[in-house]
Amino acid sequence: MKTGNKGIGERENYVISGGTEIIKRMNISRDFLQIQKARGQIQSGFDRAVNLSFQVEGEERLITLLRGDGTLLPDSILMSDHDFCRIIKNLKCDIIIKNGILYIGTVQLYLKGMANQSLYLPGFINRFCEKGLEERISFLTEYQKSDRIRSDLERLPGRYRNALVRLAIGYVEQEKADVGQAFATLAGVGRGLTPSGDDAVLGALAMICAFDKQIFLTWEGSFQEFSSVIINRLLDRKVTTKVSAKYLKCACRSRFSEALCKVAVWIVSGGKAPGKWLDQIMETGHTSGVDMLYGMETASRVIYKKLQDRR
Repeated sequence: MKTGNKGIGERENYVISGGTEIIKRMNISRDFLQIQKARGQIQSGFDRAVNLSFQVEGEERLITLLRGDGTLLPDSILMSDHDFCRIIKNLKCDIIIKNGILYIGTVQLYLKGMANQSLYLPGFINRFCEKGLEERISFLTEYQKSDRIRSDLERLPGRYRNALVRLAIGYVEQEKADVGQAFATLAGVGRGLTPSGDDAVLGALAMICAFDKQIFLTWEGSFQEFSSVIINRLLDRKVTTKVSAKYLKCACRSRFSEALCKVAVWIVSGGKAPGKWLDQIMETGHTSGVDMLYGMETASRVIYKKLQDRR
């Protein structure tokens, strides 16, 4: 088996038995890397993604195997079409995580090392640029209007749009109970593997997390503290799909998709509009992408008003 030694100027390789380089990029949380041994199972499978389920400290957690070159997601592994198909053939065998290695039948995926990229959003925020903030938010609005697909929240009853605003206000006004009640209204609302209400919450959480310092007047920690009410609801009862719950829990722990991180950083810090990443979000699912952008816009407007009121 090839060991994956790294040459000068080369990315460290992460290999499977038989000598095939497999992992292009990945994001795996420290919790998974610290597991001594845990058995997994297939939670769900699709043409371009497979979700593997594990118990981590009593909580069901998912690792997603992704096919192709799309945006990196929390707790996911990106690989080529060929290697994805090869792994699919092994999924009927044992699935085990042990000491930083994911075993899928005869396949061994090494989860520690340079290919494991951070998606911790606060780590990407190094400045706040209030100049042009309103224009960046307006750009986000116009970008959504340029697509013929509209957010499902615009089709659903108005109480769900109002709940999204209340969710953002709950964070801004530091009212944890309001955050919990608003999330309870939105959780699982809509169609699909990740319902529209959840996708809008995901986008809103990305902006609230990115503006953590401006909202709470601290650098880190307050966002996660207030988000614990969402995690507790997700853990206590089945309020949405398991796949959607995965990304919501990651968001509450300040971890978002690569594309959401890029757009959130741009809104907070300014610079050139991230067209590539906006396109990647918009192309997610049927309405998932536009639902996330709707959530980002809604939360950004609530936060912007708060910043203006503080003057």
